[in-house]
Amino acid sequence: MRTAICPQLATGIARALLKFSLSSNNAKQLHTNFGHFLVLIKHHPALGLVIKNPLISKKEKANVLEELSQKENYEKDFLMFLLLLNDSGLLPFVHTIGTTYHRQFQAYEGIVVLLVTTPLPLDEKTKDNLKDSFHHLTGKKIYMTEKIDKESLGGLTLRWDNMKLDFSLSTFLQQIESVMKGTIQ
Repeated sequence: MRTAICPQLATGIARALLKFSLSSNNAKQLHTNFGHFLVLIKHHPALGLVIKNPLISKKEKANVLEELSQKENYEKDFLMFLLLLNDSGLLPFVHTIGTTYHRQFQAYEGIVVLLVTTPLPLDEKTKDNLKDSFHHLTGKKIYMTEKIDKESLGGLTLRWDNMKLDFSLSTFLQQIESVMKGTIQ
C-alpha cells in the first residue's frame, strides 16, 4: 500500500481540478467545499480512518462520500472529484491534493497568506499596518494568520510563500552571541 503521493502527481491533480473549476465557474465553491471537507477529516478522525483504510471497499467509501456530500450540500462536481479519487485509489491522499489545490487557488486569486508569529496577540492597528505593508510590497491581497508562541521572548516572525523574516528577540540574541564568539576567538 502506498503511504505518500508524489508531489508532482498531487500538483497535476490539483491543477486539473482548478482548471476544470474555473471553466465551469465554480472555483470558489469547490475551494470552499474542499476546505470544509479537510476540516471535517481533521475534526472527525474516524472519517480519516475510513478514507485511508485499505480494508474498506471502494463501494463502501463511495457510499460514505455520497452521504456526506448530501448532508453537507457539497457541489456535485466536488462529489464527482472525490469519487474519481476513490475509484483511482487516490482517496487516501486527499489531504495532500487538497492543500495543493488550496495553494494553487490562492495563487490564482492573487492571495498571499502571511503567518505572523508573536508572543502576544497583535492589536488591530498593527495587524492593519502589516497587511497594508505587505499589500504594497506584493501588490496582492493579504490574508493574515496570527500564531501565538508563548515561548518566544519578544519580537515577531513573518512567513509567506517560501520567505521568512525573523525579528524575534531570540534570533537577535543568537546573532549577538555569534558575533561575540567570533570576535573573542
